[in-house]
Amino acid sequence: MSESRRVVYQSDSPPLITLETFPVEHNRHQWTQHQLTLQAGLPGVVVIGRRADGCVALVRHYRPAVGCTLWELPRGMGEPSDFKGVAESIGACRAAAREFGEETGWELLDPVACGAICPDSGILGNRVVIVHGKVGRFLGNPDGETDQLEFIAEAAVLQRLLQAPSCSDGISLAAVLVARSGAHVPG
Repeated sequence: MSESRRVVYQSDSPPLITLETFPVEHNRHQWTQHQLTLQAGLPGVVVIGRRADGCVALVRHYRPAVGCTLWELPRGMGEPSDFKGVAESIGACRAAAREFGEETGWELLDPVACGAICPDSGILGNRVVIVHGKVGRFLGNPDGETDQLEFIAEAAVLQRLLQAPSCSDGISLAAVLVARSGAHVPG
């Protein structure tokens, strides 16, 4: 089977969303695969921003897709301007600094891309790059996308992320586990 992709849906406003179908043949099985791609395949970012005292930034964010408010690490989608003419790791650091400022109101200093995860490798074509950085100066009020910001002790981050009554943010949980493992996931 040749890989002939067919666009089933494409949004015309941000965030750019494309849903495609294409035939797949693997291990003598054939099926039609669906793939959802955000922002033309640019990676998203999740940010582990630490203050000098070791506390980590968490935000409460209402997520209509799951119908609840979740504690999360600041995160977001890459924009074309973040990645223009640079390596993915540099673009991810630019996106992380921008997203961190938008969601928290604080500057992110010395961002470092330390790995990447695939949040849903069964259907989502994008990766999410995990970025560590130091919290710098206060820039001003966040953009209003999040409901609350707290800096909490690093040892309590996992417990806070699991505090939601019915679900937890998988991207944040994965980022914390990668960071705690000390492993560098190839990005």
